Formats: sequence, C-alpha cells, structure tokens
Amino acid sequence: MKSSGIVAYFSIQNEQSQNRLLMSIKQMQEKEAVTDELKGKEQRGWIRRMNSTQKRTEENVLNGLIY
Repeated sequence: MKSSGIVAYFSIQNEQSQNRLLMSIKQMQEKEAVTDELKGKEQRGWIRRMNSTQKRTEENVLNGLIY
C-alpha cells in the first residue's frame, strides 16, 4: 500500500471516529439530561457533567477502535 493510501485510510478512520464521538456525546447528553436549561441554572454542574460525558464517551469510542 502506498503511503498516500495509508494517509487516506487513516484520514477516513479519524473522520468516522470523530463523527461517532460527537453522536455518542449528544446521545449521552439526552439520556442524562445535560441540557441548555441545566447550563443556564447551574453552569458549574453542567460543565462537570459535560466533562464526564465527554471523557466516558471518548473512552468508549477508543475501546471500540482498539478492541
């Protein structure tokens, strides 16, 4: 496989992973009620929950790619 083919392959994999990550974060936000309403009422709590949601989702996506 040529190096340009490898670059293209990994570029596609990266784009698919990013899309999967964003979709999963959105789904977890909805499931756990991390809403704009919560952001307006309790900004620090919203930030903590979003950080937690993002880290857990990243871990799930990475585990899915590696294993």
